[in-house]
Amino acid sequence: MPDAHAGDIDALLNQIESLADESGGPSMPAPGAVRFIVATDWTSAAPALTMLQAFRRLVGPGLPVQLAFAVPHEPTEADASCVHVLLEGLEAGEDLDGLELLSFKTAAASAYDSAVVPTGSAEELLTQVGGAILRLHDVVAQVTELIEAEEPVSDDPTLNVGDRTSLERRLAAFAP
Repeated sequence: MPDAHAGDIDALLNQIESLADESGGPSMPAPGAVRFIVATDWTSAAPALTMLQAFRRLVGPGLPVQLAFAVPHEPTEADASCVHVLLEGLEAGEDLDGLELLSFKTAAASAYDSAVVPTGSAEELLTQVGGAILRLHDVVAQVTELIEAEEPVSDDPTLNVGDRTSLERRLAAFAP
């Protein structure tokens, strides 16, 4: 990996660390942000790339919506490199705005709205990705309305209501 990316990787890894609650409690999205999660081990780029493409097309600059890539281990520079490869594949440059890297453990303990967790079934994966993209579209519209009305996104009880216990079970069954 070129040295030019080292600062970006460090910034992304620092962002991950800063999101963790110092008490060891659940990680929260950036204040007022809505989090979408994609579980991956990078052996199949299709789910992560599809979600990233939808995210980049639907989420405007500065909108408090995040896409988190969750990996089975603590994120490493190799994981950050994979994110860069995805961005290059979309010709999205080096823009890391709104992107996160999380471990499965952190993701399961984190507030989130929707998650894509491959289980080995192509049909189920297609359904999950389609559902997450539809939800992303709806969330972007909802968040935009809240911002225009000058209402705090974090006060909306219909956002970031993903079931953490269910996510933990789904992540345990992860199969690319």
